Amino acid sequence: MEEDKTWGATVIHHGGSMAGFKSDLMFLTEYGIGAVLLTNSDNGGVLLRPMMRRLIKVLGPAQSLRNPLALTSSDDQII
Repeated sequence: MEEDKTWGATVIHHGGSMAGFKSDLMFLTEYGIGAVLLTNSDNGGVLLRPMMRRLIKVLGPAQSLRNPLALTSSDDQII
């Protein structure tokens, strides 16, 4: 399990992979929710950070994003 606070909210996550698949389980403890990312691609891991960022942006009030980062156009295209 890893803890990520990049965008001001705590995300606890753990991932795994095998040939042709990537996965990650995320918990946003401040919001009481979790999410799962499942891909059938060796490159699916590139979706993890944009998905975390998007979840925090959609869920959180502005004060929970102490250091907001602007979404890049690539984030918008991925999710």
